[in-house]
Amino acid sequence: MEATRLVALGLLTSGPEILVTRRPDDGPLPGLWQFPGGKVEFGEHPWDALRRELREEMGLRIGRGTLFGVYSYVYRIENREAHYVLVAYHVRVARARVKETGGRRWAKRSDLRRLPFLAGSKPIVADLVRRWPK
Repeated sequence: MEATRLVALGLLTSGPEILVTRRPDDGPLPGLWQFPGGKVEFGEHPWDALRRELREEMGLRIGRGTLFGVYSYVYRIENREAHYVLVAYHVRVARARVKETGGRRWAKRSDLRRLPFLAGSKPIVADLVRRWPK
């Protein structure tokens, strides 16, 4: 098994919607949906990593957020295993600050169960659907 990878995720909400991103077709696990964020670098706090990733990937600067949960998942791909620890933060943002593109969209609570998410993100989706106000 490879080393554990720490990933910071943003559950970016605007009113009744949450931002989801689609993995590129030319990479691993193509076309599946996930939450924006990225790998935490050595010595970096997960919150700082999330802020850095959102700034680099979307040009988005975020202020405050709250810890939503910590999740663990082992991916098994082609006889290899990789352990991911996902640290998810809830962050409220103005929808106008994040534009939809081919690789990202705003989803309603009812959309979440229909989208094909990464296996490691499915427990987060289940918690969101359970805890998100109707």
